[in-house]
Amino acid sequence: MRAKSFHPANLGVCLLLAALVLSVGCTASETNGTQVSGSVTVGGSPLKSGSITFEPDSKQGNSGPAAITPVVDGKYQTDPKRGVGKGAYVVRITPPDVESGSDVSAVVMKKPYTTSVQIEPNKTTYDFDVPKP
Repeated sequence: MRAKSFHPANLGVCLLLAALVLSVGCTASETNGTQVSGSVTVGGSPLKSGSITFEPDSKQGNSGPAAITPVVDGKYQTDPKRGVGKGAYVVRITPPDVESGSDVSAVVMKKPYTTSVQIEPNKTTYDFDVPKP
């Protein structure tokens, strides 16, 4: 039985294929959306803590990436590697969890709030004002 030899010219082809596979992998991670940020207020006052979720609105034909991030002192910013795509999104703003025995009168936002937004190309700031209960 004769062993097959590896021709040096094939090394270049293999390296080219490996580089192509790696570059496709990097490109795929970059298409996970755009980082967005902004403010969340309740009746004009900053939401001290909570979370904001961007869900692609499938009813509007959007199947882009989703994102969730905390709200701290009225500000939020999605992870740069896990942002949102363009198109219609359902936005859910959730108040902080209240521990048993906590004074709930200090919590301004008592239940989740849902709204929608159209994410536009080249726009990265979106502010939300939750109506005061």
